[in-house]
Amino acid sequence: FFFGTMESILVASQNSVVMSLRTLFTDIFKGSKTKGAVCGMLALVIYEQVKNWRATRGMFGPKWTVPFIGGIIEMVRNPYGFWDRQKEWSQAHPFKTSWNSIVGKLVIFVTDPNQIKYVLSRNNPEEFSTQLHPSAKTILGDGNIAFRHGPYHKALRRSFLDLFTRKSLSTYVVKQDCIIREILKELGTIKEPTEIRNIMRMTNLQTSQTVFADPYLGTAEDRQKFSDAYLAMTEGFLSIPICLPGTGVWKAREGRKYIVKTLTKCCTMALEAAEAGKEPTCVLDFWVRSCQKAVAQAKADGEEGEILLMTEPHRMADVMMDFLFASQDATSAALTWVVSLMADHPDIYQRVREEQLRVRGDDLDRPIDGDMLENMEFTRQCIKELLRYRPVAPMLIEESGSKQEIPGCPFKIPKGAWLTCSLVGACEIGFTDPHTYNPDRWNKGSPDLAVGSKNWIPFGTGAHACPGREYAQNQLATFLALMATTFDLKRTTTSKSGQYTYLPTLYPEDCLMQFFPRATATAA
Repeated sequence: FFFGTMESILVASQNSVVMSLRTLFTDIFKGSKTKGAVCGMLALVIYEQVKNWRATRGMFGPKWTVPFIGGIIEMVRNPYGFWDRQKEWSQAHPFKTSWNSIVGKLVIFVTDPNQIKYVLSRNNPEEFSTQLHPSAKTILGDGNIAFRHGPYHKALRRSFLDLFTRKSLSTYVVKQDCIIREILKELGTIKEPTEIRNIMRMTNLQTSQTVFADPYLGTAEDRQKFSDAYLAMTEGFLSIPICLPGTGVWKAREGRKYIVKTLTKCCTMALEAAEAGKEPTCVLDFWVRSCQKAVAQAKADGEEGEILLMTEPHRMADVMMDFLFASQDATSAALTWVVSLMADHPDIYQRVREEQLRVRGDDLDRPIDGDMLENMEFTRQCIKELLRYRPVAPMLIEESGSKQEIPGCPFKIPKGAWLTCSLVGACEIGFTDPHTYNPDRWNKGSPDLAVGSKNWIPFGTGAHACPGREYAQNQLATFLALMATTFDLKRTTTSKSGQYTYLPTLYPEDCLMQFFPRATATAA
């Protein structure tokens, strides 16, 4: 009797609530358009909150999100705090996932290396597609290689293989050595504690331009305009995603147009140089020959389509823009970390110096080459550990093309959700004392070495993994090798020195440095 009575009361109550709501909405819509608009807005707010709650039940994340804009304001104001909290939520969860909402977009944050590999290996429109930034296509262009799939994308990836052979990498190292020595001369003029992030950016722009397209970029004034355009593109990725005249995204788009126009001329000259039989001296020269071989092979095989257009200068320029962009900001961030970590770990820095004296001998003015780099075992371990400890590309974002399931995770990823693959989080999982910078974890016989072969993914994985990872590590190792035999370091620390920031790659929050000539410091 009791349960029957309670059931009757509940049914009556539900009917009463429904009737009351129906009457309320009818009165509102009849009485005032403003009230109707407010009510409609309220309904959308409730719908968004309920939709997110249903999709993320059981995940760690915020209790509620700001309607329509989600966490975008906090993310822009304090990206370190925002993303670090997502990482902590995810790593604390049994299935290594957490969630948030950004501008109405559901964001699923993943730190498990195996799940990340699964997602990145299924990069296609039906499953997961790369999302760099809400304005990425505006900044980079719709046809950018980052958004490509299928046969043409595969052909482009194959054409990159010749760029990073032992022979070509050795060619680049000689150029890198020469430019880095000039950079170190400039660093030697710093007498007071100085923030070096922008210095690293500008000096690395010079390195990238020289190695990638040196003979074709024109005068110093032309190169400066080129550098300014690249910096505008970088800043566009840190801007609110609105493309109106004067905004960061608009300036970034205009910068990209200038860069592509300039590189189209460079590619035309490089093609002419190849036809004339000149020896390759930069990345663009090597790539022109690789593309010519690919087109010739495609014609011989009777293939049709875009692959036959690979040597069109404007298409090549679009890809070269990507090469330069990737090598620029990510490597600039990594160079800043090299300096800050060596200053913070003088014992490790001393071991690097001792190895340099063993490998390079008394003739420290002799240019570093590929054979020398291979013998710098500990120096290269320092770079590998840096990229684990602070992956400069902190995350990769993939949008689900349909409802997706990920092995080892019971949650279904809704269509249109952004799956944020945290390379920072992945490179911490499974390692001993992961929050400590320890190059010795890569020693032969170390238990972390087996873990590292699986979980060390700072360059991503799958079809869109960075093809220039060996090039980048060579540049970082060359810089560290030359710096160790040139300077002693002093870092002025602040309350924020242990944090990092997103610009959009991962930089130390601050890096106030002084450089002292090694001989003088040693004699003292």
